[in-house]
Amino acid sequence: MDELLDGPVVPTGMNDSDSSDASKPELANDKFSNTFWTTNLKEGERENYLEATFAGPTRLVYVFITGLKSEPPPPREEQRPSKVLISVRHEGAKDGTPYQDFPVVEVADDGKRHGFYVGADNVRDVKLTIIEPNNRAAKAVSVAGVQFSER
Repeated sequence: MDELLDGPVVPTGMNDSDSSDASKPELANDKFSNTFWTTNLKEGERENYLEATFAGPTRLVYVFITGLKSEPPPPREEQRPSKVLISVRHEGAKDGTPYQDFPVVEVADDGKRHGFYVGADNVRDVKLTIIEPNNRAAKAVSVAGVQFSER
């Protein structure tokens, strides 16, 4: 039933682990496939993540991820995410409260938008952590788009 009643929800804020002005986190949520968010990968030092905050509690149904930007082709050292951990923090959670993790998802290498079912109530923040790029030699990972669907 959730699939029939879902609708887009736009975050009021976007945050990330590391980006430049040219690839700020808001570019992953601007609905254009030729813009993108990029993070420089640094193993062991910190998580590589993209985070969205909603205006109020949201009944989150799906997270959509588009891994490849449409143009121009990315440089060789910039890749797309292969595995992503989707996590949520619920409304009313105090600072320092851990996120609720969902199973790691695999993002297909085809440039299409892929939906991942979450089904969580009272969501305030969603965090997408890059677990693995599609190429181990990658120095950076870019995401063309993220969208969120609520009920």
